[in-house]
Amino acid sequence: MEGVSFQLFVNVIFTLVTFLGGWGLKVVFAGITDLKNEMEDLRQGRRDDYRELSEKLHHVALSMPEKFVSKDDFNTFSERMIDRFDRIDLKLDAMHKK
Repeated sequence: MEGVSFQLFVNVIFTLVTFLGGWGLKVVFAGITDLKNEMEDLRQGRRDDYRELSEKLHHVALSMPEKFVSKDDFNTFSERMIDRFDRIDLKLDAMHKK
């Protein structure tokens, strides 16, 4: 009888340890799964943000020629203005000499 009660005690302890260990593993794996899902949501959000920024950058790149002057165009414009000022200066000098 003494052996049976000891065996019963060992079986109950083993059952409790196994149950608690299984429950602990279930909790850990559920937490890991939640973290994986949260990470995937964050990745998707980052992809969406990147896509939106890429589209905005593309739009800015396409609109730059409408809003800004290229360096070559500015240099050409500057040279033409300097030539015109030189011509005006020559005309003023000619008028002043008369």
